[in-house]
Amino acid sequence: MADEGGLEKTLLDLLRQFDVDVGPIEESEEERASLRHGDYSSLINKAEQKLSDLNAREEEILKETNMTRREIEDYAENPDNFTPEQWAALGRFKQQMATFRQETDAALNKASPQAGGKKVLKKRKHRPVPKKGWISL
Repeated sequence: MADEGGLEKTLLDLLRQFDVDVGPIEESEEERASLRHGDYSSLINKAEQKLSDLNAREEEILKETNMTRREIEDYAENPDNFTPEQWAALGRFKQQMATFRQETDAALNKASPQAGGKKVLKKRKHRPVPKKGWISL
């Protein structure tokens, strides 16, 4: 899988470009041990909580800016709205996220082939059952 430390470094660089203070990233020894043993439940719970927080923050931003989600997406895709350093950091992060997503999807499909490669069953033609007392042809 891609160097996850590289992805983290790129994200931190991107956040610094926009003057976002991340603060220390704390992880208990218990959490590290559970990750080594394949228990990702605490990591998943943290990610779900963070996504929930981000969704709430998104709603606040939409109200504060009086813009639609589409307008914000258009703004974010325009390099004229960013410094060259910010735009380069965004590009690096997007590229690393795309690579990480592809590798993660591949790893998940490899780990559970039934989830990724489900067989498509053909639907059988239904032959009507003749009513009682009828003569079938």
